[in-house]
Formats: sequence, C-alpha cells, structure tokens
Amino acid sequence: MFFRTKQAIGISESIDCVIGMSATIDDEAAIAFSSAFYLAIASGRNLRDAFDLGVNELMLQDIPEEKTPKLLVRQGGHPMTIIICKKITGFIYTIKDRNAKRKDKKC
Repeated sequence: MFFRTKQAIGISESIDCVIGMSATIDDEAAIAFSSAFYLAIASGRNLRDAFDLGVNELMLQDIPEEKTPKLLVRQGGHPMTIIICKKITGFIYTIKDRNAKRKDKKC
C-alpha cells in the first residue's frame, strides 16, 4: 500500500519502512510505479531496490512524477535488508504487458 506523505510519516514511526507520495499522482504513474515495484518484490529484490526500480520505471516511461514517491525509513531501519518474499517462479509478467499475460517461461 502507498500512502500520502503525512500518513506515511506517522506509519513510519511504527514500522521500519513505508512508501508515501508527496502529491497526488495520476493513474498512469501509479500503474507504472506499482507494476515495477511489485515485480521487483515478486522477484525477491529488497525493498530499496524495488522502490528504486519503481522510480526508474517512471523515468523510463517519461512520466514526470519520479520525485513524488518517497521511501520513509524509521531510524535504525534498513530497507536494503528487507526482502518481502522469495523469488516467485512459474511464470513471468512484464511491465510493458499491461494485461499481464502469462508466459510459459520459468523465472
């Protein structure tokens, strides 16, 4: 889940990391960021890398909102050590494939 920065600041006092948006973003930006972010999470990347890949996707698609997402880290938190899930295998989704069609390749 992504939160407005004010909410994210409050949440970050209770958990190690939270992603906030410094302003409202449009649907295209939200889809691009979250698609890349969750693909990275599903690929076993750490939270810092997943966040950076989401921001990179905004830049790759020339969406001028790459400064809107904010990764807030509680003091002592380490987003590079947080891995939410192991790599998911079985099929691959691509960012460019908006319909997320199944491909018969293993990760």
